[in-house]
Amino acid sequence: MLVNVLLSVLPLFLIMLIGFFASRSAKFGTGAEPAISAFVFYIALPALLFKVVAEAPLDDGIPPAFPIIVIVSCTIFAVFNILISRLLLRQNKPKALQYALSSGYGNVAYLGVPVVIGLVGSQAGLAAGIGQLTHNLYFMLLYPVLFPLLAGGQSRGSNGAKIKAAVDKAILKNPVVWGIVAGLLVALAKIELPAPVVQTTDLLAGAAAPGALFAIGLTLSRTVKSLNEGRISVLPLITGTASKLLALPLITVAIAALLPPMSGDWYQALILMAAMPTSATAFILAQAEDENSEATATTIVLTSGLAIITIPVISMLFLA
Repeated sequence: MLVNVLLSVLPLFLIMLIGFFASRSAKFGTGAEPAISAFVFYIALPALLFKVVAEAPLDDGIPPAFPIIVIVSCTIFAVFNILISRLLLRQNKPKALQYALSSGYGNVAYLGVPVVIGLVGSQAGLAAGIGQLTHNLYFMLLYPVLFPLLAGGQSRGSNGAKIKAAVDKAILKNPVVWGIVAGLLVALAKIELPAPVVQTTDLLAGAAAPGALFAIGLTLSRTVKSLNEGRISVLPLITGTASKLLALPLITVAIAALLPPMSGDWYQALILMAAMPTSATAFILAQAEDENSEATATTIVLTSGLAIITIPVISMLFLA
């Protein structure tokens, strides 16, 4: 079982590795990663989620327990990490919140969706879409809202403007959200799309996973550079990496055990999403509030490298 899952996940990480080495070439300079990421985020990934959601069987609906488990487990996990940061690491409130962000915000879109569809199957596309949507909304709304309240005078800009910007970015201006919504509308209305539309969507959707993974590889090169240039404490990296890859999946399993069981596809997507390494978006959010965010960048590098081991282990223990 472990070997089979490892072999299934390995190609995804090999594409990331190719991206990492490609970033060292002049042909993939500073403008390559933003362009590829923009294509994935605004076009390919929404097309993929539109496709899998539009084709998903909706007869059984969305299990109400699914988003509840995501929100409750992430909240318990965030409180857990803030306590570790404050009591063990002796960090101030803004740093504690940044620590909770880097320890909890998983790469559920660029890596989570390909991993779930690759390991579970395309029938889990709706679960993957709802999982990444709930996870992203939670962190993209909560962190920008809480940081001004905890940072006091350290926060740049007014609290109201930051909260409005967080809502706009996470929901109203998020193409991934609109891809899922459009897919749901097509599926609920049972609309038969024209063949050219289906073929175009299929082509774009096929570019989402390799494009996203390649972009992650390009990003890792930048975060490694940040690691080399910054002075970063080792203990927060160890605790943050361990909690992201192990504690969050375990908390999710525990919360799921307390609620009514859901179908296998939804449960597997739930656990796999929790097991994802730290998202590069966590670095972007952290840097927007605090320019000294090398620790978050380094956590992305460490969790991404170790996830090739932890994801198969989590799959073997809880998804067999």
